[in-house]
Amino acid sequence: MTSTTSSTSSKRAPKGPRRAAAPAVGLVGVGRLGSYVLHRLRRRGVAVQARRGDLAALARTRLVYLCVPEDRLRGLAVELAQAWAGGARPRVVLHAAGHLGADVLAPLATLGIATGVLHPMRAFSHRAAGQHVRAVQNCWTCAGAAEARRHARRLVRVLEPRAQVWERSDDARSRRLYHAGCVLANNGGLALHQLAARLLVRGGLAPRAADQGAAALLNSAVFRGARQAVIPGEVQLRGPLARGQHDVVEQHLRALRGDALTAQAYRSLSLVLLELARQGRKLDAGTLARFQRLLR
Repeated sequence: MTSTTSSTSSKRAPKGPRRAAAPAVGLVGVGRLGSYVLHRLRRRGVAVQARRGDLAALARTRLVYLCVPEDRLRGLAVELAQAWAGGARPRVVLHAAGHLGADVLAPLATLGIATGVLHPMRAFSHRAAGQHVRAVQNCWTCAGAAEARRHARRLVRVLEPRAQVWERSDDARSRRLYHAGCVLANNGGLALHQLAARLLVRGGLAPRAADQGAAALLNSAVFRGARQAVIPGEVQLRGPLARGQHDVVEQHLRALRGDALTAQAYRSLSLVLLELARQGRKLDAGTLARFQRLLR
């Protein structure tokens, strides 16, 4: 059967001017976290709108991530809500502040935008687009509206496919406890490293060796702890506490006389470890009691 279709009909219609696809992610703030997010998204082929002054362009994205200082969030939420009222707007807006909830973005929620929090559980030490923090496990947490949490998870899967993302409560008390835990693990770990390194220097090591040695011990403890559940008794003690060596602990405390701050940290952390040992029945009652008397 002969085709009756004309030869011209098989030709494609001339293309008109091609419209650029709207960026999938809008980003406000390109400091330490923001520059990292920007680099990772672009490296993975995600179009990003990162021009702070172009609020109309931000409105055409599906998701906007606010990586700005915490004290700017409330004012920024008001500014964005005013700019987007009655016009185009993103579906989701997230912020990165660990101790603030989705409610700080309330002006945007009144426009029907799903709001939430996406917080990285690590610190970014300097502004470097290519920085990729190597940790035991890169972890993020999210909170807020259900749709915001879904988009937060998707964003992390693009940024760091192997990272963990956990949902958490968004009430005020839970946020404060969560953030206190983050601060203790992050800044507390830094303080502990400094205290330990100073003691190693006083014990005869060169400063560089003391710094690296303290870091190696902390890394070992972190890797060991990361493979254990947060269950009383599951923590594996090491050193004189685990061996019931009261005389060694007493010698440590004597050596720390005159250094009240370091001695206080030694006592406090040792008491925490003893409580974990007590709950897990790692030490007998007599040994525990003797340690507690020594450390209090």
